[in-house]
Amino acid sequence: MKDLPWRNPDYFGSTAEEEKRRFRRDISRSAWSLLIMLVAANLLALILSFVLMSQGIMQSGMLTDLSTLTTDNLIAALGMSPAVYDFLTAYMPSILGEVLLILLLRYWVGFRLNETSMVSSTTQKPKQMTALSYFSGWGCAAIASVVISLLLQFLSMAGWVMNMPAIQTPMPNEDPVGFILSMSYVCLLGPILEEVIFRGFILNGLKKYGEAAGILVSTLFFMMYHGNLAQTITPLLVGLLFGFLTVRTGSLWPAILCHILHNTTAMAMDYVPGDWYDMAFAVYAIIGICALLYFLYRFLPERKNLKTFGRTSRGERVLELLLAPGFIVYFILYLLLSALYFIL
Repeated sequence: MKDLPWRNPDYFGSTAEEEKRRFRRDISRSAWSLLIMLVAANLLALILSFVLMSQGIMQSGMLTDLSTLTTDNLIAALGMSPAVYDFLTAYMPSILGEVLLILLLRYWVGFRLNETSMVSSTTQKPKQMTALSYFSGWGCAAIASVVISLLLQFLSMAGWVMNMPAIQTPMPNEDPVGFILSMSYVCLLGPILEEVIFRGFILNGLKKYGEAAGILVSTLFFMMYHGNLAQTITPLLVGLLFGFLTVRTGSLWPAILCHILHNTTAMAMDYVPGDWYDMAFAVYAIIGICALLYFLYRFLPERKNLKTFGRTSRGERVLELLLAPGFIVYFILYLLLSALYFIL
């Protein structure tokens, strides 16, 4: 195994305080990078929406009849389907924003992607661990679905109703172009970019302070990245699962594969006919929870193999995380975005 510079305590600085400052700086810069990406992607989405809507108004001549000025009519005037419109105004800005984020993490924060396999001894059963991680993701999603449903029902009884934006998921025979575009992001490009960002650059970059620290922080960022309450528990559980998988297999590819399959399975569930959905979800949940329990039994003991470097303790690193200015701002913004779904 390659000898790493951060095995030497002096790599972080001559004192524990210097190490803490460096850790806090890396946390803050990661958070600021995510915030820059969020602003850039949303600004681009607004610009694209404005341009497309302006074109729709001019082509349809609806300025003379404001009663017909609806989004559906404008999209129809553009000659595109709602799914294609959603791809251009939602997924495309996300793709460009995630590319920008990768550049910020690499060239401003200074994280690298090629250090995943250099830290700890890897698991003895990487293929079994990867397969179990995929099916365990079903269990994570099923548990999250039940918990969030109960929470939203409780909030609804208290007068708080969550309004989620509707993203089109077309049938392949009705809108083949929209179907291909949507699936290409949700089931392929999105998972790859997210894994490169969170389990690649962020987990890799922070792992020098300790593998557990890298898994925890990258998971928290992954959770907040989704920006709403309904998508809180699944990214949290799956992020911990995929982060642990990345560290113990010594490669980013298993997490990428699991993420692609996880999203593809979730999208496939959306196309299950209503009469069969409850049965399909029950099978999905039972298999997933059983796989998750066996994963915890088989591989959770390997958490003892996670390495810690430097002078500071895990408790001190958690405190530095909570005190990092960028993390504080990003967390507050995450709470505000989550609240907006109950207001708008």
